[in-house]
Amino acid sequence: MLAITKKQLRAALGGPANDAEISRFFGISQAAVSQWGEDDPIPERRALAAVFKRPDLFGRFASLPANDDTAPAEGEGASNG
Repeated sequence: MLAITKKQLRAALGGPANDAEISRFFGISQAAVSQWGEDDPIPERRALAAVFKRPDLFGRFASLPANDDTAPAEGEGASNG
């Protein structure tokens, strides 16, 4: 799960970004943004969009879980003998 709060979003966007600026960033209505609590995580879909749009600002919030249960890709770790 990716968790970015509205407060963190404002700070990363350069300080006191208001709801109108955040809504323009995401291309959504200001009313939608105003429903987000300051210290609550924003919707995960929006958090992912922020990471993809501005990885330089939001990439630190993304952490991919390690998946050690995957099988090796074809040709990796298999003997061809």
